[in-house]
Amino acid sequence: MLAELSALSTTVLVDYKRLDAAGQHPYLRITAKERAALRARLQRFFRKELLGATGGNRHAVQVAPSLIWQFLGQPEWKPADAP
Repeated sequence: MLAELSALSTTVLVDYKRLDAAGQHPYLRITAKERAALRARLQRFFRKELLGATGGNRHAVQVAPSLIWQFLGQPEWKPADAP
């Protein structure tokens, strides 16, 4: 359940009170600086190959940080301090 919980935990980062003009929720609750700090922390703890990996037969302990890394790297998610 580790990988599943990691994916679900990313929903905590989404600001559901803030809508864009299209009525979507593209904003995070964290600032650009906090987002960069989280990604830097993941880079310190996990190999780059593991963070960028998709698919394959990987263990949940490998999938969990990869899911969070990829979520934080998606440009469509705007940080809280974005206009």
